[in-house]
Amino acid sequence: MREGDWQLGIAQPLYALKEYGYTHQFDHGAWLGYLIFEGEPAVVTFSSQPDPPAELFDALRKDQPNASPGRGRDIAYVLAVFDVEYQKNRDLLLLSLKSCLSKPKESSEDDVCDGDLLSFVTNLYWRGDSALLAPLLQIAESRRDVIDDIGTFYADLLDRRGVIVLSAMGELSDDKQHLVCKLARCRRFEHQPSQPRPDHSISSGSKRCSGYSVFKGVWQ
Repeated sequence: MREGDWQLGIAQPLYALKEYGYTHQFDHGAWLGYLIFEGEPAVVTFSSQPDPPAELFDALRKDQPNASPGRGRDIAYVLAVFDVEYQKNRDLLLLSLKSCLSKPKESSEDDVCDGDLLSFVTNLYWRGDSALLAPLLQIAESRRDVIDDIGTFYADLLDRRGVIVLSAMGELSDDKQHLVCKLARCRRFEHQPSQPRPDHSISSGSKRCSGYSVFKGVWQ
């Protein structure tokens, strides 16, 4: 192990997601503790922290009405994570996502319509908001702007909650079902290029994903 620097700290939700990306340790809790060794080999360890500073709630709620669209979006996410007016702030994020997707494909990003917005909504789903599953499946679309990373989310869904997801996909059209699976499969094999492409389907009722076993929870 080569000499290096250690960093220890606690990141608030917005910084944690933007700086470190998605990590399973942030599926719960209000803050993300981190321990990072910047040497060889590099080490990054995360742990969720349950209690945010109470004084932060009032400051964010006071700033929200007059905030810029981008700042208002970010505040809505942080307050939702803190479970402050959750339904209102969650709905603001979902409405923003739908508005962004109403724009032409490949639209340029701005302070609201970027990859962070999808990360915010999917993080709320992983935190237990199961009602977000249906709208997140409905938005399946091949586009390189605000939902460019939706395939990663679908791949994680099938890996972690295969039976639930395949059941929910029964409400989608056949074309939409196949698109969800295609997006998940393409993103999975981008990260695992050495694995062979699947050439068969494992089905559950009328719902199917090529190469995914709902019983084993793995891509075959």
